[in-house]
Amino acid sequence: MKYKKLVAGMFLLAGCQVAQAEQIG
Repeated sequence: MKYKKLVAGMFLLAGCQVAQAEQIG
């Protein structure tokens, strides 16, 4: 389903943002 891919993509983006924030901090 497209929804599953969309949700997975959102989780990936959120994870990347958190990782970057941790590296910067």
